[in-house]
Amino acid sequence: MRPGSIRWIASLAAVLLATGCEPAINVALKIIKPCDQADALDPVGSFRFEITGKGTPAKASNFSRSKKSGQIPSLPLGEDIKIAIKGFTGDVEKDPGVIGAAPIASGATQPRDLVAETEQRDYEVAVEVGKVDSFASTTDAEHGDQCTVMSTPRHGHTATYLPKVGKVLIVGGAVLDSTGNENLIGTAELFDPATGEYTELPEPPGGPRIYHAASALPDGRALITGGLSIINNNLSTVATGFVYDPAKSRNPYTLVTMPSTHARAHHTSTLVDTGALVLLVGGCNNTSGTCTRSAANNAIKTTLIFDIAAFDKGTVTLAPGPDLPNSDPGRVFHVALPIANGRVLVAGGSSGGASPSCTLLLFESQQRQFNPDFDDTLSAEACTSHLAGTVLADGRVLLSGGYKTLGADGAPTTNAADFSHSTTIWDASQTSRLQSGPDLLDGRAEHVLFALPPLAGGSVPQALVVGGITTAIATPQAERIDLEAGSATATANRPLSLRIAMGAVVLGSGQPMLLGGIDPSASATGSTVDVGELYHPFNP
Repeated sequence: MRPGSIRWIASLAAVLLATGCEPAINVALKIIKPCDQADALDPVGSFRFEITGKGTPAKASNFSRSKKSGQIPSLPLGEDIKIAIKGFTGDVEKDPGVIGAAPIASGATQPRDLVAETEQRDYEVAVEVGKVDSFASTTDAEHGDQCTVMSTPRHGHTATYLPKVGKVLIVGGAVLDSTGNENLIGTAELFDPATGEYTELPEPPGGPRIYHAASALPDGRALITGGLSIINNNLSTVATGFVYDPAKSRNPYTLVTMPSTHARAHHTSTLVDTGALVLLVGGCNNTSGTCTRSAANNAIKTTLIFDIAAFDKGTVTLAPGPDLPNSDPGRVFHVALPIANGRVLVAGGSSGGASPSCTLLLFESQQRQFNPDFDDTLSAEACTSHLAGTVLADGRVLLSGGYKTLGADGAPTTNAADFSHSTTIWDASQTSRLQSGPDLLDGRAEHVLFALPPLAGGSVPQALVVGGITTAIATPQAERIDLEAGSATATANRPLSLRIAMGAVVLGSGQPMLLGGIDPSASATGSTVDVGELYHPFNP
């Protein structure tokens, strides 16, 4: 062990045996503390390892921490094998009942394919195990007392989890200078949850970009589109993007373009659940108005479609999709979420004026058009711009917060009454599809919303609200939304940094992650941060 290290090494070997005479695949797990939680494992007396995989029977084993090692024999091989780790007080060797209590620490590996054909037979996997319901900085897996940070501070960037690669692609953004100006960034990097390291990538094509959009493709690639960039010394919306392919090490990018009249920023990019296409909706264009960090007075009515099969055959220009329905003048600062059967639900945002958009839109990917008979409308309290949304594990959609009123140029106000406390549930299985959810503890906008699994013994999914602004300052506390109890509860530990304009992603382990953003409390103009934080679930 490295001198001065605060990690605790479990050296737990999971031996996964293939059928017949295939040699064993050995997985040695190494538990580390988060770099900023020196006492995270102090009260832990026992660990429970829960192994799941695609088509693989779940298996679990309990270990006393005092033994320092153990084995999980004869575990079937499979795809997307994930090992979740829970820490408990008490020694399971002396009292097996301690495992039935609520865990006090949690962590999980990224999914990995472990099959008989796997060439690599021995793995060493480091797992960050932190206090439940807390946020912890990304940590060097080799030296558990060292925090890791991005290669540069960023805000207005994208963070995209690549499911077949198990890493996070971070692209572009900007950093605030001492006067509050945004200096754009043209670089990209990868975050590897298995090591805690950030690795710089070759610079992407199309130059620096900020407030662009990104979607992970099913095979591990990612699509990056639009944004704002410096063109002829002016900040302009761009009509380019690229596909990142991690299988191409020398030049991993392929430039893609939009029709010239379709340049946009602050749009949404949504992969439909069939995995066939990505839908780009709305945004703003600053050639004829305002399109800045949080203000827009010229929302776009058009959509674009990225057809994955067409791209693989050589088509690098996105195709125009259907315009928003005639009654909808455009959307910006909205959400667009993939729901069942290749559909996309569009909610909130504004058309570029003072009033947010109250009607919901439903895109049908099979027909490649918006459903003309769909007429769901949000309540006055839930009709907001700069809201957040997520798809829950049961297929329902949860919307939260946002600005109820904007300035004439689409800019946020500072009136506390304009920050919504509401959450709304959209449920396709109900006759009345829109239902009110529990109020947030803090009215907020420009935040992020993550889906969480049900609490122990429950069946109703939960959610996590993080970051944003309330009454023009950043909201430090995060909230867990308990949809079964109908209430919101502050997390046990707050994020380390106040954040807006952050990157937000869910890792393959199921852990929400925050990357970079602006900390408005750091100075009069705010400061861009380089910190990445993982949330350790309340009920892993």
